[in-house]
Amino acid sequence: MNEELINKAYNLKEAINVSLTMKNLLEAEQELENNDEAKILSYKMDVEASHYSDILKIYPSDSKEAKEAQHKLYLAKKELDELEVVKKYNKAYKEAKLLFNDINRILFSKYMEEGCNIK
Repeated sequence: MNEELINKAYNLKEAINVSLTMKNLLEAEQELENNDEAKILSYKMDVEASHYSDILKIYPSDSKEAKEAQHKLYLAKKELDELEVVKKYNKAYKEAKLLFNDINRILFSKYMEEGCNIK
């Protein structure tokens, strides 16, 4: 592989790592991972998701039981999503995703237009 290309890729990686976007994402991720309330609500949502999945194995999706389980899952997810730490993480994640989408578009748009004929 071309040494110049390797150096440019390394420089891009370093620029991404020191960007404010990545710093914000990593900080938000740490806060989320260390938040006890988020852990509890995440566990609650997982339990409701598992319960809903089990219900769907027994009852049709339009049954009263399935609709109740689905509603409980919705409420658990809503409660988790309303935490400030989750909102902060989701916002930082969205910004990082946009950054990576832009990078991919810039780097690979030529190949996408040509139908992925990378040589």
